[in-house]
Amino acid sequence: MPKVFAYMQKPFMKLHTTLKYGFESFYISPKVQIKNSGERPVMIMHSSEDPEVPFSNFERIIKNAPEHAEIWIREGYHHFIVERDNLLNPENDKAYSERILHFLNSHFGN
Repeated sequence: MPKVFAYMQKPFMKLHTTLKYGFESFYISPKVQIKNSGERPVMIMHSSEDPEVPFSNFERIIKNAPEHAEIWIREGYHHFIVERDNLLNPENDKAYSERILHFLNSHFGN
């Protein structure tokens, strides 16, 4: 989709989510909400060439993330981080599985 189309849709998406989740949700955004994580473990992932969500969105979020947040940038053209062939079986994506399991084990393990 051309970027201009995405910009044209943005106000309608905000209106839809506000109507669906209530007016208090109007000001909720990932770059603001990440600050609410406090001392809880945080892992933020994005791919370097996501075809649907610009990398600049990821950069805005990590600027506001706590210092202890773990960041993983997966090289390539992935929207769901998991390799396309393994979308339904993410456990078969070795890099993804290892990264997730390491994060979970180091914060919640055993």
